[in-house]
This record gives sequence, structure tokens and C-alpha cells, in this order.
Amino acid sequence: MSANYYRRALAVAAVLVFFTNFSVYVSLGEIARVSPWHIILIFGAAAIPLFFSREYLSSVGRTPVAYWCYGFVLMSGVWLLFQRSPSEASWQELRIRVLSSLFLLILLPIFAEPDAQIWARRAILAAVFIAVSFDVYEMFHPLAFSVVAGRSAGLYVNSNQAGAALVLGLIFGAGILPQRYRLLFALIAGAGVFLTVSRGAILGWLVSVVILIKSGEINLKRSLAIGGAVLVIVTFLLMTQWNSLQNQLMDLGVLNKDVAQRIEGFLDFRDFDADESAVRRKEIARGAWGMFSNSPIVGNGVAASLEGYCEVPSHNEYLSLMVDHGLGGFFILPLLVLGAAWRVKGQASRIAKAASFFVLFWGLFSHNVLTEHYILLTISLLAAMSKSSRACRREPERVGHLSPVFFSTEAGYVRYCGLSQSK
Repeated sequence: MSANYYRRALAVAAVLVFFTNFSVYVSLGEIARVSPWHIILIFGAAAIPLFFSREYLSSVGRTPVAYWCYGFVLMSGVWLLFQRSPSEASWQELRIRVLSSLFLLILLPIFAEPDAQIWARRAILAAVFIAVSFDVYEMFHPLAFSVVAGRSAGLYVNSNQAGAALVLGLIFGAGILPQRYRLLFALIAGAGVFLTVSRGAILGWLVSVVILIKSGEINLKRSLAIGGAVLVIVTFLLMTQWNSLQNQLMDLGVLNKDVAQRIEGFLDFRDFDADESAVRRKEIARGAWGMFSNSPIVGNGVAASLEGYCEVPSHNEYLSLMVDHGLGGFFILPLLVLGAAWRVKGQASRIAKAASFFVLFWGLFSHNVLTEHYILLTISLLAAMSKSSRACRREPERVGHLSPVFFSTEAGYVRYCGLSQSK
């Protein structure tokens, strides 16, 4: 029993430290001088007893995600070995890839049990409310956290990352709530996403909500009353108070040129080329594609995408990995997502559909998918949930392993495993 509480505590702590981006945020200012990777190693040391547990030795250590980590590090090492003259950036990129893979491997035993997964998702639920609160605060206090006025980011500092984290938080946190509150939760998370003014995150949120509704994770019949009522009230208040709010936001510098261009480009794709940020990204992507075309089979080597065209990354994970590793690089991220959702069953499959879509979709907008801690944490959590969902079908006698806080009955365990519909 003590081992279960220890695993639960580590799972909650991992979410509060890494999913919220607290580990990175404290290293950027004067709060602490500890590198995020040092914090990861501390968690690794704390998780050492779990690596010798029956669950890890029997199956978790041999999950598809674990094999992906081994293969990714090996592939990166081989490519670096045959590079003519590896640069400092190449060695730095290899180090980052090793640490990212290690991060995934450390989290696998922490999330190995259903009880720890439930508590991790509860912590993610809380993290979403915290992030949205920070985003609202930053709307009226520009640059309180982020480096771009008019775009909220909270502890993520980067507005795009803040939006992506909220979408993943919605996907993993919604199912913890009763059905009647899930649509409302989606709207609250969506409000935070819209405050980041991240085009990719906004589109990802819209599609993810549709997937959650279609899969049954959000039941409109049961949640429309509360969610719809709140949406009507908020819409009415915005319509009646918009002029006053608009003037206040303009005085604060929130509604600036960059924000206006992003909103116009999102609402009217015909004006997309008027957005300076979008135009710049297109130019960078075109240059990166040219690098890939020069060596489409084996690529240009580790970190070539970071040292190539104007020394600016492509903002596209697929394209960056293709520049580094050739055509095979395109499949690196999809293989990780496939491994995390491998043979997922029951309720976990509804989460897997939305999470898999969003991570793959987000790869079109970010070249940091394989290094951002909040994404890696949710991938590891999904992998553990997939493994548990398969075990539920084979080992229903493990009901007593669940915490009393989580329904504490056979019906609760059956519900978690997806053998019956959520109430």
C-alpha cells in the first residue's frame, strides 16, 4: 500500500512540475539556478525503486514507447557517428535527445498503475485551471510571464506552448469530471487557448473537442445545459461590454498589430499572407525543404535543421527530422504516437484518439514536440494507460489495487477499463 501512495505522489509531483512547465520557468529567472534536466534526474533517482517493481520488469520496460526511446537514441548516435565533423550544436542535440528519451523512460514506471494515472489526470485537471488563471491575469498585465505583449502564456512563457498544453490538458482532464461539467471544462480550456492567440492551438482545440464529442468523452446531451448556459452568459457580457473592454485592452497594449494580424489571418485565410509571422514561417519552411531535397535519403546529420537556413528552425517537427535524417525522419513522431496508443482499449481509447491527433497535428506547428516536457509527459501517461487498458481485459481480479478515492469498487475499475459507458 505504501508503494501505491509513493507512486501516486510521484505522479502528481511530475504533473505539477513538468506539465505546468514550472521546471523550465524557474530556470529562466532568478527563482532558481537549477536546470530542468537536473530536476528530471532528481525524479529519476526518486523513481529508482519503481524500476525494480514487478510491473516494470514484466512489461512496462518493454512497451513500444520504451523501444522507441532506445531506437531514437541509437539512430541519433549512428547518424552523429558518420557525420564528417559534428558541430557543438550536433552534440548538444544528441544530449537533448538522450535526456528526452530518459524522461519518457523515467515516467513510464511512475504512471504504470491505474491509481497513479487517475491522480496524474486529476493533477492535469488542476494544472489547466491554474494555466487559464495565469492567462487571464496576463491579459490585463501584459508581459507578466511571456515575452510577447498581447499573447498570454503563463509559466510556459511561449504562447504557442501554453495553448498546446491547454489542449492536452483538456484531453486528459475532461474524463475526470462528471459528464455534466465536461463541456464547461472544454470551454474554460478553450478560453485560455484563445488568449494565447496561437493559430495552431486554436485549430487543435476545435478539432479535439469534436473528437471528444464524437467518441463520447464529452456527451452533449448531459453537459450542454451547464456549458451552454455559461457560453450564452459570457457571450452576452462580451457583446454588451466589448467597447469598454476593447479600449482597456488597447490601452494596455494587448490588442496590438501582431495580435490583430493573427486574428485577421485566422478569420480570413485570404489575408493569411498579410501576417508577418506566417510569411516568415513559410520562407523558413521553404528553405528547410530545400535542405531536405539536397539529401533526401540519409539527411544532413543531427542538428542540421538547427544550423541550416538562416539558422532558424523550421517550426515543423516532421520537416526538421527529415532535414536531419532524410525521408525516414518523417516517421519518427508518428511511430512514437503509435507506440503510446498501441492496442489501447476502453475509455483510454477515447483519450488516445484526441491525444494522438493533436500531437501529430502539433508537429506541423512546432519543431520542439520531442523536447517539450508537457508533451512527453502526456505521451508517457498515454502509453501507461494503454498498457493498463489491455491488462484490464486480462486481469479483472486486480480491482483491489485501486485507491478507495477512485470509486473503490469493481464497478469503478470496470468503468476505468472502459468495459461500460461513463455515467
